[in-house]
Amino acid sequence: MPERHVLEELHVREFRIGGTWIEAQFDRTYQSAMLNSPSHLTFIAALVQMQKLTYVYACNRLGLNADVHAAEALKVWPTSLSISLRDMVVDEKALVQRIEFTEFRKLSRNKFHAKARSEVGPIAIDATAMIIVIGEA
Repeated sequence: MPERHVLEELHVREFRIGGTWIEAQFDRTYQSAMLNSPSHLTFIAALVQMQKLTYVYACNRLGLNADVHAAEALKVWPTSLSISLRDMVVDEKALVQRIEFTEFRKLSRNKFHAKARSEVGPIAIDATAMIIVIGEA
């Protein structure tokens, strides 16, 4: 809405990666010019962070440079999303977003298909994505 700005920032403290999962512990800040808008984690912020975490996980799994400040190693293109918002996440410190990958399959030399579920408290995102390696996999 015009002149009703919302600013939300996620500040990642730490990444943890396992064989089929990745999680990030983070803090968040939220400011809104909207009336009666409590500080809460928006599903858009959780979705964007899911894409970033998928990037780091895929780079790690494929042995690519996961440094987000370096040149891009791959692209993550979501192809299907289902989002469930069972309640608002109002915590601002030490939140955890975890992604469990149920599929990570090579389709061709530089193309992969991934299926995963991400959760941050009561926010759940089920997603599939194409992962395209830029260069060699």
